[in-house]
Amino acid sequence: MEGYASCWTNAPDRLNALAPGGSNEVAIRESLFAGYIQDDWRFRPNLTINMGLRYEFTTLPKDANNRIQEITTLTNCATPGVAPSPTSPCGPVHVGSFVANNPTTKNFEPRIGLSWGPL
Repeated sequence: MEGYASCWTNAPDRLNALAPGGSNEVAIRESLFAGYIQDDWRFRPNLTINMGLRYEFTTLPKDANNRIQEITTLTNCATPGVAPSPTSPCGPVHVGSFVANNPTTKNFEPRIGLSWGPL
């Protein structure tokens, strides 16, 4: 209960912070592009149908600091005493994004609406 009391009275007893220069900030960047088209058709004075199509595309997330890595093996597969070659699949490997295939390239969202009122 003591921890809660110090929180409510704004009297902290601990600080958790990174050392200066030791910050490992995440700098994930992505862009979103979207568009929408719609048209309305009035069939009668009291009946209107509207149809639309939305498309939304997001680029693959990337780290601005190029620190995304992929672990290719759970164990070190290098020969003891021999440094792995640059093309070796051992250990973490830098990758451009943590998403292999972009699932948003086919992100089409149809819309339909109906408006009817008694005459």
